Amino acid sequence: MALRVLFALALLGFVGCQGEVVAEGDAASPDGSAHRPDSGGRDASEPPADASTADADTPDSGTAIAEDLRAFPGAVGFGKDTTGGRGGRVVYVTNLDDSGEGSLRDALQMTGPRTVVFRVGGTIDANSPLTISADNGDVTIAGQTAPGDGIAIRGAELRVLASNVIVRYLRIRPGPDTTGSNEDGLRIIAYSGRLVEDVIVDHCSITWAKDEVFAVGGIGAGTRVQDVTVQNTIMG
Repeated sequence: MALRVLFALALLGFVGCQGEVVAEGDAASPDGSAHRPDSGGRDASEPPADASTADADTPDSGTAIAEDLRAFPGAVGFGKDTTGGRGGRVVYVTNLDDSGEGSLRDALQMTGPRTVVFRVGGTIDANSPLTISADNGDVTIAGQTAPGDGIAIRGAELRVLASNVIVRYLRIRPGPDTTGSNEDGLRIIAYSGRLVEDVIVDHCSITWAKDEVFAVGGIGAGTRVQDVTVQNTIMG
């Protein structure tokens, strides 16, 4: 199992150093950013530049855009290139119910690329882990879209078993009454020889777990978790 995680944590306005926790495997360097030169400055009397000549000195537009695309502005670390639900549909959370149509659980159990947008704010009392299963990846949870004080999850952990997942602006508070597999706060884990990769967690607050506040790793032979970033997140 290889595990590559970069933590960029900010707590109470003080930004700590960035470090890498690597169980196995090698580290990666962040991408450079592409910059297209300004096309201005040509004298009006000069003939237009030949297209073939201009292309020779200008980076291919597709390459430049691809190099600049990240999970979101400010994303760093091994998970910075996660796409989540980009290019897919928008799924709205319209209530704070534990399950059923319009709930967060229902949105996480859907398939295909999707961005989860909240039309309600408040606390979701979950009776079991809110799970993104192995076949339900390609999702962005946009907690910053919730009105008021945002979204809190109470009573259970958030469990990520899938690849290509973006989690932003959530408060996760399992609390003292959790039992069994509910005892962590956020768990990113691979089972049964699977690979889980490209996960980024940003601007979350994870506290009051009975076991581990944050757990990441694989269970069983051949499992692997890689390219994970946790940034701007408070744990305690």
